[in-house]
Amino acid sequence: MNVRHHFYWSRFTFTAVAAGAPYATSLFLVTCLTTAIAAAHLTASAGTGRYSTPVQRTASNHSWLKLPTIRVTMARQIFILSVARTAEQQKRGLMFVHRLPANRGMIFVFRHNCRPTFWMKDTYIPLDLIYVSGTGVIRQHYTMAANGNAHHLYPSQHPIVYAIEIRAGLYHKLGLKTGQQLNFPPGFLKATPQHP
Repeated sequence: MNVRHHFYWSRFTFTAVAAGAPYATSLFLVTCLTTAIAAAHLTASAGTGRYSTPVQRTASNHSWLKLPTIRVTMARQIFILSVARTAEQQKRGLMFVHRLPANRGMIFVFRHNCRPTFWMKDTYIPLDLIYVSGTGVIRQHYTMAANGNAHHLYPSQHPIVYAIEIRAGLYHKLGLKTGQQLNFPPGFLKATPQHP
């Protein structure tokens, strides 16, 4: 993940951070920050204005293949999604991945309703980003170009609990639309209020 202006880690941001402050006390951070690990990294990096982490020095990323997976049906096609729950897993995401099968992807699971913003630094393949509510309903979609920069952002306009990444082009090819209900495994979804 990255925090805009100062801490560029991976591909989504929680909020802007003032110089010298470890993190902002906004509702966005309160609801989206997944573990104390992220806060510790922020504190350690505060004020440096640089980004240099092990994941960014890695030429490839196979860790996503080792994550637990779920099967989600989208428009009658079954996708196997690697589940990224921790801050460490989420900041790596699909960075440095060179190939993504048509039936594979990743789902980012946030603890609460939030409005994350993704970007595509060090991501070598274009992706469809699908923001999903806590009840499994598609709220928003972007097609994200590979190797974007910090100025090309993909913000969620609605409170969401999940973000799904699949190969670019599949969203439209499958006829997916906002408001559509996705089929998750029983017990996976957590119904949450659809407001900040």
